[in-house]
Amino acid sequence: MELIHSFRDGWARKTFWLPSSDNSWTRRRGATAEFEAQLHQWRCKLANTVYLGLGSLIAAQIAMCFFIGFVVQDWGSHLLRPAGEWLTRPVGMSFAVMAGAFALFLFLLVEQVPKVVKQRPKLPRQSAPAAPDGNSK
Repeated sequence: MELIHSFRDGWARKTFWLPSSDNSWTRRRGATAEFEAQLHQWRCKLANTVYLGLGSLIAAQIAMCFFIGFVVQDWGSHLLRPAGEWLTRPVGMSFAVMAGAFALFLFLLVEQVPKVVKQRPKLPRQSAPAAPDGNSK
């Protein structure tokens, strides 16, 4: 939701007034080029964090497929082999990649995304403009 609101940050319009031919969107006070650049950098950082998290989930799924394939291929010998020997075999390496990629996915999407969302640059709150007839409501 913060990403959606970030696209509206530098713009304001009269609430519940939808003219048929006029574009009522105007620049908010304080929405400078520097602010827009900060907002763009924040959006890129958020997108990169989400994409890296989803990429690590895909990597974990691919490693899981390899892990299952290696286990099924040589099921009997994996049961007889000591657990420490698994890490030097493809089955252990695929399991380690799967676990690491899934841990990275959880870290990025559970820990990092909320931190990045909180870093969103915001304009200072402005009071509502006075009504055209001079009465403020």
